[in-house]
Amino acid sequence: MSQQRNSPASFTAGEALEAFRRVKQSGATVVYADAGERGIGTTQAYVANAGQALVRMDGEGTSKMTAAGTFAVGATLYPADDGKVDDVKAGMPLGKPMEAATAAGDIVEVVPIIEDACSIYIYVSPEGDDDSGNGSSSMPYATITKALTAVTATRKTIMLMPGEYVEALSLTWPSIDLVSINGVLGQSDAVTITGTAGQTQVISIDPTVQTGSFNATISNLTISCPDGVRGITLNNTATAKKVNLFLHNVAIENDTETDRAISVVHTDAGNAIRVYADGQRNIIEGLVYIEPKNADDRFTFDNFQFDGGIQFGTTTIASVSTFKNCIMKDAGGAGGQDTQILVSIGCVSLTGTTYAAAALGDFAANAAEVILSLA
Repeated sequence: MSQQRNSPASFTAGEALEAFRRVKQSGATVVYADAGERGIGTTQAYVANAGQALVRMDGEGTSKMTAAGTFAVGATLYPADDGKVDDVKAGMPLGKPMEAATAAGDIVEVVPIIEDACSIYIYVSPEGDDDSGNGSSSMPYATITKALTAVTATRKTIMLMPGEYVEALSLTWPSIDLVSINGVLGQSDAVTITGTAGQTQVISIDPTVQTGSFNATISNLTISCPDGVRGITLNNTATAKKVNLFLHNVAIENDTETDRAISVVHTDAGNAIRVYADGQRNIIEGLVYIEPKNADDRFTFDNFQFDGGIQFGTTTIASVSTFKNCIMKDAGGAGGQDTQILVSIGCVSLTGTTYAAAALGDFAANAAEVILSLA
């Protein structure tokens, strides 16, 4: 008959167990949890083999545990052999001691680290740890690169704590629908993703084959690009479905205005690419390059400043590009084709500190334009 055990709970010991040792389940018994093993709780008294072990279950407040070595107050403790704890990394962190251990065998009170790795969110912090973290708010990862490897179909919202993230390699977006990377504070200047010199781009989005439309979101952050490195490269090489990129409150820093801040490459002309970007007068320092190849392509930017200008590919296609309430680089447009549709609503151009009514040359060299200026 099934039963419900309250803590402390009684279990049959699978071996002789000392008091205040971590134990794990082994069949119908409990035995010592060794290095790297989380366990289910800690023993409350000595028990002989086959006796009834009284176990304080994890999650029931602080616990007394046995030190495997010396460590300081507030150290991060990990599972050690024979049910003990130590500050030597092994598996996931267990907790932090409220008192120091001056010798192996000391009994210390430990405050548990509460895991929330089952959350739909993946947290990253400059103070995090890729080795011991699990992506929870209390145990975040240190890099976005690591967070992206933890993305699953049910856990795909990455939350970035304030600070700078210098990523050694280009960030490759997972081929999972509805993944998002977000700054937690809602301020683009609170979180910066910095690329590394020699990489092609900071973020690459080019998903594999999909069964439905593919959606990716980046919000509330700044992307900083070293000289010659692009900000975001968006493509649809093998997706075989529409690709949507949503940018919310994103700024992009480039060393030179001719470097691409955003590059829409568009290998598969048979499927649309769409970019929907809404800003808070965010500055896009580099060039925005858009290669329209499908009549369902849509590129919409609202409330941005384009210091590096806009360049369109010259494919003859009735794509639609819309700019609302934007500040354009004066005569900063290039490319385009007179079948492509350009809509400008309330945009102005900027030269130094001089604003003027936006004109076609601020967006593209050629397009079937509709310019509605508020200037």
